[in-house]
Amino acid sequence: MRTLFAAAALLLMMFPASAASDAQRALLASVPDGNALTFRAYIGDTDLGTHKMRWAPQGDALTVNIEIDLGARVLFLPVYSYKHRSQETWRDGHLVAIATTTDDDGDKFSVNGELKGDAFQVKSTAFTGLAPLPLAPTSYWAYASLKKPNWLNTQSGGLLKVTVTPKGVETVKTRAGNVKAKRYDVTGELDISLWYDERNRWVKSRFVAGENTVTYVLQ
Repeated sequence: MRTLFAAAALLLMMFPASAASDAQRALLASVPDGNALTFRAYIGDTDLGTHKMRWAPQGDALTVNIEIDLGARVLFLPVYSYKHRSQETWRDGHLVAIATTTDDDGDKFSVNGELKGDAFQVKSTAFTGLAPLPLAPTSYWAYASLKKPNWLNTQSGGLLKVTVTPKGVETVKTRAGNVKAKRYDVTGELDISLWYDERNRWVKSRFVAGENTVTYVLQ
């Protein structure tokens, strides 16, 4: 019996569970209550549409489905439309697969990626090849992704070089009321401001599209 316990202890030292479980716990901390959220996107007071997400945890795996439907009208006539569909698969806290399609006012994009050994194989509109790890998709919901050096554009599949700068705590308006949130400004090949609440859940974003500033308000 002592030999059995000694062998088990040796295995735990050789293959510690803490690193993987820490990554998984950090990822799950960013999943909202009810495993779903909806943002409404605005330019000023003009409602552009919705950004919806659903999470399905199962053991050490996590599937995320994203639906973005945006549009603009002038005199009740549609002048712009944007539709994005994405499915991410995470395992043990790390992205292992992604598949997206996007229709940006008639321009079509797609991304397909899968973890292959010590790199991420990407086949997409903008890039085909191996992306270095660790990799963060630009779906923004995972707070831990802010610290990852390699970002993958989930619309085009391009690899992005960015700098993430913390900007302190601000008050963020949501449909349920005001919350205190940490702001981060992302600059470089991507420019966006992101806010996360005290539990590291995504609660707001703001970015410039063309000549307009788009703000996401959590519903």
